[in-house]
Amino acid sequence: MDIRPSGNSIEVTNSSFLKWRSPSRPPMPRSGLGLSNDSIRLNANESPYGPIPEVQQRMVAACSRVNRYPDVAATALRNSLGQHLGIPPSQIIVGSGSSEFIHMLTVAFGGEGAEVVVPTPSFPMYSVSVSYTKATLVSVPINADDGTVDLIAMYKAITDRTSLIFLCNPNNPTGGQISLAKVKAFLQRVPDHVAIALDEAYWELTDAFIDGVETSLALCEQFPNLIILRTFSKFYGLAGLRVGYAIVHNEEIATRLGSIRVPTMPNTIGLEAALACVEFHQFYLQRARDVVVERTRVLQIVKSLGYEPFPSQTNFYCMPFPLGIDPFVKMGIQVRGGDTIQMKDYVRISLGTMDENNLALEVLRKHATSVTSWSSGEGGTK
Repeated sequence: MDIRPSGNSIEVTNSSFLKWRSPSRPPMPRSGLGLSNDSIRLNANESPYGPIPEVQQRMVAACSRVNRYPDVAATALRNSLGQHLGIPPSQIIVGSGSSEFIHMLTVAFGGEGAEVVVPTPSFPMYSVSVSYTKATLVSVPINADDGTVDLIAMYKAITDRTSLIFLCNPNNPTGGQISLAKVKAFLQRVPDHVAIALDEAYWELTDAFIDGVETSLALCEQFPNLIILRTFSKFYGLAGLRVGYAIVHNEEIATRLGSIRVPTMPNTIGLEAALACVEFHQFYLQRARDVVVERTRVLQIVKSLGYEPFPSQTNFYCMPFPLGIDPFVKMGIQVRGGDTIQMKDYVRISLGTMDENNLALEVLRKHATSVTSWSSGEGGTK
């Protein structure tokens, strides 16, 4: 399949579990580059900022309790989230990041003969989790123009055997976001027997969330077969602690997930850190605003260099770059190459600090002429 940045197709490559799990090629030492770390991690969509002092203090205090198992029900965190989100705590299930819920959902709905529909390319854990079950994976190409999930194609892929659908919004690795109006219209057409997992790992970094324009929470009451997945890894920057939650209005689905969930996860320190983050939500909201400002700056520069990145509503951007990761590796920068995101001749670059982003931009600036010539068909084989 031919790939052209402005065309209507994306060449999807096979991304094995081992490729996805393995780290990017180790970058060269960055001595003399003016930054303290051994390498710049712009490959995992992490927050470049650690926990605020108030959260760190709570984490340290929680260390004195690690001889005891954590609260299986995560009562304090669920109560705090319920108050913060304006929903009953009974509709919230806490787990070890979104990935645990993805796995739980595929176990709960991925029985023999079932079909699980996923967008492609998207978060690899969907297909990885399905591979552990007896269900059949049904991959649906995303919209090539803006990197969003193709809801029309997803709907056409539904059959009587479909048991579960994953929607990544905004989508990873492209960053494209579907409006909630379109998501609602899609949900209205999906049969009641199909569970829909709306993965909102990056939701708090979208313009709609920052501006307080849209929220998906009301959809759970309207559509009992909907499960919303969120994480503390991105917006709150707790990727190393693995804390996330699912919002489930349907008691039957909640019971099925509860019967699969490991009862002692997440850990005591993670629960306390997440609780503190919710209490200091306004501070993290300002951090998210800063991310949006930096995202706008970086994308404007990238476009001015002649590149054609997908519109992004996340803390990363994705674009054609046939040179792969090598130019970044030589500068001590880790990014995601096409083989790990299922997109041939593309790279995905996370947003870091301004200094880190500027170094990545220097790489793009250095190779702009050759890459943009390739994109326009003037050089190289596509």
